[in-house]
Amino acid sequence: MSLFAIKSCQLEEIDHLMTLSKETYYQAFKAFNTRENMDHYVKKAFSKEQFLAEMRDQHTSFYFGIYQNQRIGYLKLNEYDTSFRRPSRTFY
Repeated sequence: MSLFAIKSCQLEEIDHLMTLSKETYYQAFKAFNTRENMDHYVKKAFSKEQFLAEMRDQHTSFYFGIYQNQRIGYLKLNEYDTSFRRPSRTFY
């Protein structure tokens, strides 16, 4: 039995996804930003509404990395035709 697994994130797990995404964002970027700037970005980029919209997008999938039955990370996969230019999102 493997200690590590990748599991598709379901809509009812959105709160776990939001929590994990905020935690990993702060850990990854806190050395490069002020807390105020990070809080401002997180409020928009990691809102429930934003995640709901992305999870309902048929070209976007989220997965959890599971280690010893604990969610330790997540992956967002965007599957778009490379000739298709999706509008970029900018959060200020």
